[in-house]
Amino acid sequence: EGLPAEDVRARLVDRARAMRKQNFFEMFGVSRQANTDELQRAYHALVREVHPDKLRGAVTADARALAEQIFQQLETAFETLSDEARRAEYQEKLDQGQKTGVSDELGKILTAERRFRKGELALHAGAYAKAAALFREAIDLYPDEGEFHAHLGWALFLESPDDPVVQADALQRLQHGVQHSPRLDRAHIFLGRVFARMGRSGDAQKAFEQALVCNPDSAEALAELRLSGVPTRQRR
Repeated sequence: EGLPAEDVRARLVDRARAMRKQNFFEMFGVSRQANTDELQRAYHALVREVHPDKLRGAVTADARALAEQIFQQLETAFETLSDEARRAEYQEKLDQGQKTGVSDELGKILTAERRFRKGELALHAGAYAKAAALFREAIDLYPDEGEFHAHLGWALFLESPDDPVVQADALQRLQHGVQHSPRLDRAHIFLGRVFARMGRSGDAQKAFEQALVCNPDSAEALAELRLSGVPTRQRR
């Protein structure tokens, strides 16, 4: 489909949130009387949307993890409902009011995503300490997302931009973020700004140029390069 990474992640988050409130029949949009053919059609239609191997573009680690968890949940639901004995047992549990048992891992990733979004709002509001605390919580829940590490480094830097110890810590966290999410343009922009504050203009230029490689339409990267007096060369 070629959707932007943010749109892909938002769509997966919406799907995962809906699934946490649904039983297996509701996940597939079928009635409790649905036959195997109906289930198969619904299952394959959903899998085409969320299969991790179908994701395109610079999707983030937590988006891919969400897709994997959604896919696994759909597999579990389909296997349960397509087996006569397991389906009868599951329906009995539903009748007794028991929860469907959506995976804890899915909930953990969604919670990390919520913490990150709140951290972004705090960052934009200038509440850097609060933002850093929220980014740390997101990392504790899901440590493999480079975007979380990059934003934590940036929040720490903004809180004390002239402290050499903070600069070094922020730099390390930003580099860790870039390592985990090398195609995330904002991570390179944050890194470039820290390099610039440290007087490392050559490294700053490279970081801003790399942000443009990731996203040729990045207005922030272009603005940073213009501010540094560097000509914005070939944009493909």
